[in-house]
Amino acid sequence: MSSRVKKKKLKVKKVSFKDKDWWIVQSPKIFNYKEIGEIIGLEENIVGRIMENILYDFTKKYSDISLKLQFKVVSVNSGNHSAETIFFGHQYTNDFIRSLIGRGNSKIQTIINVTTKDGYLFR
Repeated sequence: MSSRVKKKKLKVKKVSFKDKDWWIVQSPKIFNYKEIGEIIGLEENIVGRIMENILYDFTKKYSDISLKLQFKVVSVNSGNHSAETIFFGHQYTNDFIRSLIGRGNSKIQTIINVTTKDGYLFR
């Protein structure tokens, strides 16, 4: 017998669009549980997804339009089809960073570990 035995691949049944549900995604407490969007999927596949919003959506200040916030879904409430999130990170938009760096200058990036008062570690 040869050492290369073909293994049978199990066919994974694809879930149809009709079987998926719409979930309302809510921001964390520091953003007053504001609705930040809707996502579609199965209940077990929603946890762990990351959503991006701009800070302008919360403050309505034009100066905050260049800061992107990332939220990670941590739990799902199937009763009212909502998903709770935590703050996962932030970054500035590329056009804003390019506007800060003039011609002939370069960008220096640093990596710093910061622990918040409530015990979260950010890098």
